[in-house]
Amino acid sequence: MIHGSVIASHFREYWLFGLFFLVVTPLQIAWAEGVRREPTDRRLLAWGAWGNLAVVLIWLVSRLVGLPFGPQPFQPEAISAKDLLATYDEIAIVVLVATLLLRGGSRPAPQWCVAGAWVLVAVSGVAAFIGGH
Repeated sequence: MIHGSVIASHFREYWLFGLFFLVVTPLQIAWAEGVRREPTDRRLLAWGAWGNLAVVLIWLVSRLVGLPFGPQPFQPEAISAKDLLATYDEIAIVVLVATLLLRGGSRPAPQWCVAGAWVLVAVSGVAAFIGGH
């Protein structure tokens, strides 16, 4: 939800940044729906963990040293509350999914995982309406 709320502003900044968010947003939504339908599909869970980890790493590079392309190559971007919350969400997804994968089998998720998932949904919903990029 957060990434979807910043597509337009990123297209205004640089077309490739906008395209990134235009692709990532439906992929993350489709992954979440896939997990809702098949919560024990280990490959699906792993793809989501790796995909979210990749987005976190891109964010870290963009904030620490800047991306090597765009309107201002190698210029770190400022950190906003919205992108920080999105990154925390993605890190939490990686941790939750890793926990499920390490548990093995098709045992139900621990209660703290279920609660953590609902917290992510709530935070994402609120953060999508925060101003900024």
